[in-house]
Amino acid sequence: MSAPSAAEWLTKAQWLTRSDALSRDRFASTLVYATIVAITLVPLHIFWLAVFVGLIAAGIVILATDSAMRRMFLGDPRPRLAALLILGIVAWEVVGVLFRGTGSSSKAWQAAGNALAILTFGVVVLTALRRDPDFPRRLLLVAAFVLAGATVLAIIGQVVIEWPTFVRLHLYGRANGAIFSAGALIFGVATALTAALAERGRLRLALFAAAAISAVGFILTFSRGPIVAAFLAAAVLAIAVRLPAGRKGRIVAALAIFAAVAAPALLVLNEAALQDIACSQGGDICRKSYRMDIWSLAAQSIAEHPWLGAGPTAEIENPFGRHPHNGYLGPAFYFGIPAALAFFAMIINSLAATLTDIGATRGNGQASSPAGRLARLSLFLLVFSLVYMVTDLSDAFTFVNAHFLFFWLPAFLTLSPTLRGTGEGLAAETR
Repeated sequence: MSAPSAAEWLTKAQWLTRSDALSRDRFASTLVYATIVAITLVPLHIFWLAVFVGLIAAGIVILATDSAMRRMFLGDPRPRLAALLILGIVAWEVVGVLFRGTGSSSKAWQAAGNALAILTFGVVVLTALRRDPDFPRRLLLVAAFVLAGATVLAIIGQVVIEWPTFVRLHLYGRANGAIFSAGALIFGVATALTAALAERGRLRLALFAAAAISAVGFILTFSRGPIVAAFLAAAVLAIAVRLPAGRKGRIVAALAIFAAVAAPALLVLNEAALQDIACSQGGDICRKSYRMDIWSLAAQSIAEHPWLGAGPTAEIENPFGRHPHNGYLGPAFYFGIPAALAFFAMIINSLAATLTDIGATRGNGQASSPAGRLARLSLFLLVFSLVYMVTDLSDAFTFVNAHFLFFWLPAFLTLSPTLRGTGEGLAAETR
């Protein structure tokens, strides 16, 4: 058989059709993978910015050209509510730019653009689920090994080479602070373990190794809030997967989530007494958090600016924290109480969807399906995020960072119609 001509090779090659990473079916999933790499591994600002612009552009193009995606956002109650709430926050931020009268208007417009990027990130994630049948598996594998690689680089650079000055581990990508790195690393641990449960042989062993590496990095961040959040999220997941399907099971799960979220607040309230008991030797892990002082100042600002907030450039006058260090006070502090209420509604929407998905996949025997695994992963990460936000992540609508992985990704994954307990057809919709 004669060799194909150059023209035939270019037009008929497998890499240029369905398997091509930039093909129509795989472009959205490739952009999600690029987001993971940008956040955890690449220190170049231009790469972060390119991903940010790419998410916005891709989301807008998809909605403009894909009628099935438009029908999803217009007709399906889960993604429709999320889209309306985010657009409401964007609109409220624009109102703040026009009528607040304080702060930098350019920064305020940028904040509205950041919120819009959250929505388009959701469009990209939902598109990847619908178009790419391999996305659920590849997402877990990419996240597991990219985070493990980022951890190895960080440990070599900060623990091995820079040992005399090492204090807290951080990644070299966009998530280059210890607290944000902790959020990204628990995402790596969770995705690696979830993937390992579905794989066999050497790949399973490699995934367990990746989970162990990310876990070591997670501990080396010495971020107390995320460490507590991870344990509480694991406990909630263990409870939720054993509850009966239906309304009663969801109520019990909701109570468990509420208790998990309340726990770190109680720890902060009793911080002085706990340190007297457990921290007689001192050390960085026993440092004072100053959270109560910061929260008090944030609450005062909210009382002074209840409707439009103090603006995205506002800072708290405390030497130990310039932002609210609380994901529930933060939206009200920056953008006003209406924006905070919309944010809470988004959280409830995603949590309710996740608990419903877990019950449905377990009820029809599909708990180990791609849908079941993603639903359980989403619940763990969402609960981790909710507990994490008690002491950190003041503004979940800021520029692309680790919260795109441990919070927004699971929040959107669970809104997909493909995760309704069928366990099949993750990309079967007609395009």
